[in-house]
Amino acid sequence: MFPQEKPRSRRAGAQALPLLLAALLAPQAQAQTPVQSFYERGDSIVNIGVIAIRNKENAMKRWRATAKFLSDNIPDREFRIVPSTWEEMDRHIQQRHIEFILTNPAGYVVLEVDHGGQPLATLMDAKAGNYLKYFGSVILRRSDRDDIRRLQDLKGKRFAAVNKSAWGGWYLAFNQLLEHDITPEDDFSELTFVHSHDKVVLSVRDGEADAGTVRTGILERMSEEGKIDLADFTLLTPAQHKDFPYLVSTGLYPDWPFASLTHVPEALKREVLEVLLRIPPGSDAARTGRYYGWTVPGNYQPVHNVLQRLQVPPYTGFGEISLEDVAAQYWKELLLIVFFIILLSFAAFYFQRLNRKLLDTQASLETASQEVRLRNSELEKTLQDLKVAQDQIVASEKLASLGTVAAGIAHEIKNPLNLIKNFAELTNDLCAELNETMGTLKESLDEKTRGNVEDILADMSGNNEKICHHSRRADSIVHNMLAHSRGGSHDFGSSEINKLVEEAMNLSYHSMRSTDTEFNAKTGCDLDESVTTMYVVPQDLQRVILNLVNNAFQATHELKQKDPDYAPEVLVTTKAKDGGVEIRVRDNGPGIPKENLEQLFTPFFTTKPTGSGTGLGLSISYDIVTKMHNGRLTVESTPGEYTEFCVFIPGDLEAKAREQQLAAARGE
Repeated sequence: MFPQEKPRSRRAGAQALPLLLAALLAPQAQAQTPVQSFYERGDSIVNIGVIAIRNKENAMKRWRATAKFLSDNIPDREFRIVPSTWEEMDRHIQQRHIEFILTNPAGYVVLEVDHGGQPLATLMDAKAGNYLKYFGSVILRRSDRDDIRRLQDLKGKRFAAVNKSAWGGWYLAFNQLLEHDITPEDDFSELTFVHSHDKVVLSVRDGEADAGTVRTGILERMSEEGKIDLADFTLLTPAQHKDFPYLVSTGLYPDWPFASLTHVPEALKREVLEVLLRIPPGSDAARTGRYYGWTVPGNYQPVHNVLQRLQVPPYTGFGEISLEDVAAQYWKELLLIVFFIILLSFAAFYFQRLNRKLLDTQASLETASQEVRLRNSELEKTLQDLKVAQDQIVASEKLASLGTVAAGIAHEIKNPLNLIKNFAELTNDLCAELNETMGTLKESLDEKTRGNVEDILADMSGNNEKICHHSRRADSIVHNMLAHSRGGSHDFGSSEINKLVEEAMNLSYHSMRSTDTEFNAKTGCDLDESVTTMYVVPQDLQRVILNLVNNAFQATHELKQKDPDYAPEVLVTTKAKDGGVEIRVRDNGPGIPKENLEQLFTPFFTTKPTGSGTGLGLSISYDIVTKMHNGRLTVESTPGEYTEFCVFIPGDLEAKAREQQLAAARGE
């Protein structure tokens, strides 16, 4: 039987011995009455039982992708997840409805003792690039509880754990307490099971419990999620284990096993093991299963030892039977055991020789594996270099094409702009001369005529001033577009950030209007007046803002075409912050799905239709901000609500600009 909430009677230990003998005799019984396996039945469905005490749906979500990976890689087999309580799992095993089991180490030991299960592989956790197949528990208190310095100080205190059958959330701490002569049911003023690792930590932090225990890694995860501050907690009996990255108070024990039952054919076991060992880190199966991968089975004998000490299933009442009772009641079975021990001695000698050969083979495989990892590292570096070179080539070709087009546009537009500006300035001069002439004729004209002439001259002069101003502004826009398309000199210089942002906003808006006459959006620039000049590469920084604004306009325009009632809005803001400037581009468009956020700045990644985008815009923008300007480019998005990009440029780039100027002067 699997672990239950209520303890077994003390006679259960005595009853376990006949069951053990029956298990030893099981091969003979099966030889007499062969059991038809699912393979022989022609059954293509393979069931994987998963312990799910409270939430079967969560168990399905966690392990469904692992089952799919097995189905995709083992021909003609469909693997299914069967979430079950302990009672349901017992029934499934007895009726042979399942072939494999996923459970915690304590549950596996019950499976091994009661049903003859066999571990195929052990789950590996991931932390800081190191993969782990072992874990332990932490016993924690609040850092300000100076009255609790040793485990003995817990007597008379309140203690919190996960549940009565939790391996990492209670059993390991229970074992540690017994080793220090503490009996929880007698020495604690209150022992509470809150059915959640997070709740245990929070109950200790909030003073609802004086101390508690959770599985290793929980404190670090909650700290990374911002739920707690690690400085608020102190470990009791802290331990050190080589290459183990988590805080720990106990010994280390192997993680969850992937175990098979006795009726599963050896061929299928080998196939499943080979596929499990090939599940790559970061795959959908590993991500949803919250593991790094699978490795060869760990040694679960220490788990047996702990359960025996605690006298919990399958060792309830372990050690309470005298040898005289055993000899009197089971003398026949003992003779059989002696006989089997002799046989096992011969088998042990054989397997020792076989194990020696396996160790030699494993050493050879390790050497080959190291060589493969070295080659993979070399190939990954080469691939990265090729990607960088490809990015640079595509970007250069794109900028070269834009430069050619922009040069033609500038040539065609600048000539009429210059004529407009020159004639407007000439008209201003003529108006000035006419004003002088009017001064000499003022006395000869009546008052009404003189007033009309003066009003007309004032209007003409004002209109000409506006013509001159807007022609100069148009000339500046053409100049900026030409500089942008040619890429500029990439030199640092003192630039007005607000002006760069405003010009980029206007240029992007008019570019969209010229491309699509139906385009329209509400725009806004909220510019911080305290943001003055900064040392930046103006052409490249403006290219970043242009790209972000263009993306915002395109996203909102596409949504507008689908929903006529939708009102597009794009807002650009600047703000002085931390000695630098923060530039934000926000739109109320469709947002970015969570699965795309991590790849957003990856070269050639794009969600646009084929031919509509190269996938280089955000990657190049990221390099300009982070590598060229030592800044940050981040994104926040909620699908269906908004997307906001944030560019931070530090204010200490003047020294970098001077280094660049000195290098140019030296001809470097």
